[in-house]
Amino acid sequence: MHVKVRLTQYDLIEHTETVLADGQGILNDTTLFYSEKDNPGVRHEIVLEEKHLVIRRIADIVSETDLIIGERSMARVLSPYGVMVLETYTEEYTLGEGKITAEYHIFQGDAEVTHQKLIWELKGVQT
Repeated sequence: MHVKVRLTQYDLIEHTETVLADGQGILNDTTLFYSEKDNPGVRHEIVLEEKHLVIRRIADIVSETDLIIGERSMARVLSPYGVMVLETYTEEYTLGEGKITAEYHIFQGDAEVTHQKLIWELKGVQT
């Protein structure tokens, strides 16, 4: 089904807020598809499961971030130069009617490189 997708990223290290997507998307049984607001050629596929979320960003450089509530997992970045694997930890993931929230950290070795909260707001979702 077609839905309106608004994705807001809250960088909890830099204390900034950015709207990454604000437009049309497609939601099927377990996957949300949409493009970035400022880069319409960049696609996102979000796989939604009860306790597991997979964020795929498909562009010249592809990233796939696995988020499992309360667990460590992996993020992979694939570029023409090779694959970089980073560790993730998910603090929060909620899948609600018209809203998806995920708060997580990304680590490179022992150093935290990202701590962010993502909120997807979906309009036109039929239950």
